Amino acid sequence: MTNRTRLASLVAVTLTSLSTTALADDDLFGDGTASAEVSATTSYEAPAADAPAAEAMAADGEAMWGLGTTWPTGGDGAYLNLLKRLSGENWLHLGASFRIDKIGDGADTIIGLGVRGGYRMYRLQHGRVRPFIEPYAGLDIGSLDAAGDTISMTLGGAFGIDFTVLPQFTLGLGVGLGASFTDGFDALHVGTYTTSINATFWWGE
Repeated sequence: MTNRTRLASLVAVTLTSLSTTALADDDLFGDGTASAEVSATTSYEAPAADAPAAEAMAADGEAMWGLGTTWPTGGDGAYLNLLKRLSGENWLHLGASFRIDKIGDGADTIIGLGVRGGYRMYRLQHGRVRPFIEPYAGLDIGSLDAAGDTISMTLGGAFGIDFTVLPQFTLGLGVGLGASFTDGFDALHVGTYTTSINATFWWGE
């Protein structure tokens, strides 16, 4: 047998051995179908990890309405709040207030109105307590009878908490820093403030 014949025989034996090994591996899965199914299952299950994120996205756009007053006196009048979820725990906050004040012996009545818009960012909830940070802008009319002289605009930021008494009832308070343009925008006042306790009933989607 020549060297060329011996080399050809060696190559044929090697290829036959590799083919036999491959068939043996396929036999571990039957005819190879199970191997294909494993691959298909892996590619299908992988996106399941994104399901919580998809659920959070579905919650965006949720809205809550609130009707409240200052507790226990009601001195700041009544207000209507709208909280609309933008993303995660970040909410658009719109509010309107209505006040009736008695002057002196009650002969004179002053009616005031206000509107406010803010971007409320809730932090991690601790039990029933939900802290938040909110930059805001507001427009207020102290008396409708003298709107031109009592109109004011405020820009500021607040840090506050909401305490959940019941799922539809909260108590809240806050501290903040604001700049107010008063007396028909002729005067500027800058200072800190604290809010009274706000009692609010909520309903929503």
